[in-house]
Amino acid sequence: FLTCAIGETGRISVGRERNEQVKDCIYMKVGPLIYEIRSDEPCRVREEYKEFFFRSLREIEGYAQGRRIRCEVRMVDQFSNIEGTLVYENPERMIFRYQDREYRLHAGQKGVCGIYRETGEKDSFEIELSRAEIPAFEINLLFMEMLALEKYLLEEHALVLHSSYIIWKGKGIAFTAPSGTGKSTQAELWRRYAGAEIINGDRSVLWWDRGT
Repeated sequence: FLTCAIGETGRISVGRERNEQVKDCIYMKVGPLIYEIRSDEPCRVREEYKEFFFRSLREIEGYAQGRRIRCEVRMVDQFSNIEGTLVYENPERMIFRYQDREYRLHAGQKGVCGIYRETGEKDSFEIELSRAEIPAFEINLLFMEMLALEKYLLEEHALVLHSSYIIWKGKGIAFTAPSGTGKSTQAELWRRYAGAEIINGDRSVLWWDRGT
């Protein structure tokens, strides 16, 4: 569980260590969004996420039409200070608002492992990762949870649906249900007996394509 002591002003004392040298840059395509992720250390992408990541914008189909979100990633020994009013909390994260900016604290095994921080510039934010919790920068489920996908997708009339998604006879079908109730099994049955293609077994991005 994520615990944090908050003073009367809402300020959280968590020092800042900055390194402006960019050592790696990678792009991620999710629905109508294109994330440009720059880091001060080399980035490794886990195998299950590689189909969503690219080393060049030109590798992305329709890149010119996608909404660009810029993310700067830094590995730190001590987090910088943040302040604001706590507006949401669960065991995995705490969300704060300060003026027109949003900050998120993400829980790790021993405490806060990462901070999402909006810079004040449109479509731009920073992520600080704790070296104690995350020794090397890797694109994995924990990092993906720090990208505030749902926030930016909603602004584009899109959302992440907990579902298995298949293509069958040129049409998309999503099976949504609580965990452990057979979404992936249903998708596999359609693949095996109806020739469907499984696109994703756990989460799908749905959005309104205003160009059609």
